[in-house]
Amino acid sequence: MKVSVVMSTYNGEKYIMEQLDSLRKQSKQADEVILYDDASTDNTVTVIQTYLKKYDLKSWRLYCGEENKGYISGFSQALRYATGEVIFLADQDDIWEVNKIRDMYQLMKTHSRILALNSSFTIVDEFGVKRDARKVPFSSNNGWMLFKLVKKEKVAFVPEKYIFKNNISPGCTMAIRRKLLADFFSFDDGEKIPHDWKLNFLAAKSNGCFFWNRSLTKYRIHQTNAIGAEVNQVLTKQYRIHTYEIRLNGYNAYSEVFFKQKEKFGYQSYLKCEQYKKFYKKRINALEEEKIGSIVCAAIYGLFVVGLEGLTTLMDIGSILRK
Repeated sequence: MKVSVVMSTYNGEKYIMEQLDSLRKQSKQADEVILYDDASTDNTVTVIQTYLKKYDLKSWRLYCGEENKGYISGFSQALRYATGEVIFLADQDDIWEVNKIRDMYQLMKTHSRILALNSSFTIVDEFGVKRDARKVPFSSNNGWMLFKLVKKEKVAFVPEKYIFKNNISPGCTMAIRRKLLADFFSFDDGEKIPHDWKLNFLAAKSNGCFFWNRSLTKYRIHQTNAIGAEVNQVLTKQYRIHTYEIRLNGYNAYSEVFFKQKEKFGYQSYLKCEQYKKFYKKRINALEEEKIGSIVCAAIYGLFVVGLEGLTTLMDIGSILRK
């Protein structure tokens, strides 16, 4: 099976060389690497062009957008250029373990049921130094899927209900099969839903979403990545509101698609989506009001909508007490 790697870049000159090196030095080489630059205003494009020429990387191709449209659009464009049967998603500021392509490719080759495979990761700082990951449900997939701890090296099936509640993976840990792209590009959400969440959801709809608890990516957290935050930031009121707004925007987009395509997704999916929208509106309003009583009410509502995970809303209390 032909292997593609796709990467969307934007103002990534500071870290991108390390990532390009880790892609070039993979034990199993990709058949093609697609780089799509989302109208960077720094030297990212020049850095990439110089790198491709230096190492004579004829199977690596750079495409440049004329205006900045954001990371969701950037990855969508990169995916349109990919021709591989297995497609890896890469961020510009991470570092891949040398056997990442080899290991994930072999697992997908052996198990044809896998449509989207999400690996674990190791968090590193801006200097590439390992950081202690907060193994908190909803925050990462470095061993956790919601409240379920996945044993190291175990491959776990991810049901649709998990993905609908919360994406389990940053896109930089993913490999997908090409057959997902038809549904991906026909999913008329106006590029409002993060690409990785949408890909995992579509894979889960066909019972093909899996998580492998093997760390194959050094996931860099710094002040300028599109998604990601320092460990202590996730406790702040502003960060949590921002996170919930992203989720709410996603559910708004899902709701519109489910309503327009009820025959395909079912009316119950639309109704469930409306409940999730109400849940996150309650969480946002409670944080903005800074009322503990409102947070408790949102948690109780969440208990009925998303199950026990809804009780994690109570963690928001710490955000309004933290000054």
